[in-house]
Amino acid sequence: MWTGRLSGKDLIEALDVELVRTNQGIIDGLASFDPVITPTTWHRILQGTEELFNFATEPLDDEAAHHRFVQMPLAIAVTSGRVWIEALIRGLYDGGVEDRVMEALELAFELTSRLQVGGYPLVLTTVADAAGYFQTRRRRMVAFLYIMPRLCRGVMVARTMAEILPVLTLIEIAAGPITNLAHMRMMARVFDDYSVTSDGVAVLASRDAKLLDVGAMDPERVSLMDMIDHGVTPVSSEDGPADRRLLSKAEVRVQIDYLQSGFAEFNLATSSFGEVRDLIAPLLGGPESYVITIPVTALTPALDAPGGLGPQRRRSLLVHEGDDYATAVDSYQPFVQIDDAFVSNVNLLTRFLNDYKNVALGRQKRFQIRSGFVFEKKVRAVLEEHGFTIASFKRIEGKEFDLVTTRGGEIHNFQCKNTAIDARLIEKNPGRYARLNRTMVGAYRRAIAKEVGREHLLKGKLKLNVAHHYVVSRFPVLTDDPAIIPFLGLEEAIAQL
Repeated sequence: MWTGRLSGKDLIEALDVELVRTNQGIIDGLASFDPVITPTTWHRILQGTEELFNFATEPLDDEAAHHRFVQMPLAIAVTSGRVWIEALIRGLYDGGVEDRVMEALELAFELTSRLQVGGYPLVLTTVADAAGYFQTRRRRMVAFLYIMPRLCRGVMVARTMAEILPVLTLIEIAAGPITNLAHMRMMARVFDDYSVTSDGVAVLASRDAKLLDVGAMDPERVSLMDMIDHGVTPVSSEDGPADRRLLSKAEVRVQIDYLQSGFAEFNLATSSFGEVRDLIAPLLGGPESYVITIPVTALTPALDAPGGLGPQRRRSLLVHEGDDYATAVDSYQPFVQIDDAFVSNVNLLTRFLNDYKNVALGRQKRFQIRSGFVFEKKVRAVLEEHGFTIASFKRIEGKEFDLVTTRGGEIHNFQCKNTAIDARLIEKNPGRYARLNRTMVGAYRRAIAKEVGREHLLKGKLKLNVAHHYVVSRFPVLTDDPAIIPFLGLEEAIAQL
């Protein structure tokens, strides 16, 4: 790591060097582990962290017990509170959920203890802190599941919590910095005044930006929840949660039904989504479970069968086969090959299906137009909640407006833009991401200038003398222009108006 303050080309070159060095740290850190048992153990850990997060965030009928659980100090949870936690979970769920949740809590406790000794600023005090920590690290942990079968090339076997702890430590001290370094590299291409100061160990950037939605999710044109709230077809499923199972294949079946019914107006079921659904659906029968394992010889014929997607495209969509962490952290394939089997789980399948519905519908003109209307409704709801009065008209003299509002005796005119920009380019191609960002900023500034040029129509209609104009972008746009507002920062921005 360099020392001092860098910016511009010097910063980008230094970040490239650090990315290579840090990625090599992941390669070296995993190399001594075996490629079969250790990834399988990691998959169990991943399941336990998902179960912990779900159990901690889902309300219980016994509110007092739920409060006691999430607020319990982590040090108590892994010692004297263990018996009570295990009994609480065992009373609600079968399948060893209590064992995996306790393993996840022990991992969180040991990780924070180990890192704090070394001066690393990770503090997890309660069960809720541990659950939240794993939720924010989900993408990194899934990325490791993707790459471990290829990067684990040794003979050291990790079966227990203590044996797998070095992998979680690696996620914190190497995988996290890779994401941050890639983010800095992109910011250096977007902002001319961007700089990073380093003392050789830690770094301090001159500015930051939020690029992910709540829950560390990639932004979508329109989500399933958006369609539930604003769609024209009811969301339904004849299936339901499996009895006494916290996470199970039933959730994937319900997800398929919800997506197909929620997006029925776009004929999702008969798009290419239907082809991947038909491949996945037969795997969702039999005993309820979180992990789904199928022999390579059993799934390969389905992957290679003729179809609209084609064998190569189908395989690249469904099976992750790379060993690069930066690529893996932005990937959505539901399967990874471990030894002679393709392995997946409930969360990998549901997140793949949700992501692929955007791919299947992304080029459909009706979907693009309707998603814009849905986004406008989302913005409208936020504005109304913060005291803006929405004008009843949409046109003046044949000129169309998105959301014309008033507050405090002034006009606030909001344009809603749902133009997509793929955040995954930050790691893959930061230069292209920066160019797309500049293009969008330029287009949004021209759109605002157009509104300024016709604001006399609004002033005449509303009999008000002051008008302000904004663009609200569904996808993050990086700019210093206060009139261009990413949706994620809308509430913060309007609080300052």
